[in-house]
Amino acid sequence: MISGFSKGYQLLKEKQYLQLGAQAAGFIEKEMYDETTKTLRRSYREGVSEVHGFADDYAFLIQGLLDLYEASLNSKWLLWANELQETMDTLFWDEEGGSYFSTEKNDKSVLLRLKEGKFLLSSFFPLLFILCTE
Repeated sequence: MISGFSKGYQLLKEKQYLQLGAQAAGFIEKEMYDETTKTLRRSYREGVSEVHGFADDYAFLIQGLLDLYEASLNSKWLLWANELQETMDTLFWDEEGGSYFSTEKNDKSVLLRLKEGKFLLSSFFPLLFILCTE
């Protein structure tokens, strides 16, 4: 959604789209992001979920923040995207096999950590796109 609003603003120059993208990012930052641990929560419905974010959540939010930065040139979004990328690398990166696991390494509810089987559906795809467009 954040990427969609940001791209919509860039194409149509409708200020409302940029504002909606920033509002969505602001909501996630305020309600679903823990500043002290630098981690995301998975969902929000009548309050924040106890479930931690998956690699996909980080990857797509990072992409959205980069798109929002490109549209607004507000460095706040770029800095937060960088911070999230560092957290994502810490929580999900597989040092031995490369690529990202879907879940955190310390998640006690997961018996077996898996990686996405299909490249285009995995959290690695938006990150590859980010690297290729820099």
